Amino acid sequence: MIKASLAIESRDLTLDEISAAMTREPDRGFERGSVAPSSTWTRDWTSWSMELRLPRDTHAGTGGLATAIASLGMAMAERAAKLAATGREVVLIVHQELADRPEHTGLNLDSSAIRWLAAAGAVLSVDQYVDTEPT
Repeated sequence: MIKASLAIESRDLTLDEISAAMTREPDRGFERGSVAPSSTWTRDWTSWSMELRLPRDTHAGTGGLATAIASLGMAMAERAAKLAATGREVVLIVHQELADRPEHTGLNLDSSAIRWLAAAGAVLSVDQYVDTEPT
């Protein structure tokens, strides 16, 4: 299973300012100075995040992820790049659960996805988790 999101992180902008720059509200987000619910520490940055929608008819790792990234469009890449150029972090976060089943293996980014990441000034963060439960 693969989940992916685009995140913008900033130490000086508010969530509303990032939303205005990206021309959409986040799916998730938090403000600098807020307290994380699972701890008592105060966050040092604002985080804006939107979920990518992976096509249901394509294997997520071998085509779906690349399609979802490219479908964000170059206008969104340009908006993200403006934030990246001024010191904000633009991160495409991928969460992949690996199991010994064909639908859970593979991760491929084609040239259109790589072009989008480069145009956005984004870094790619891949978190992979191995399913150790017996089948």
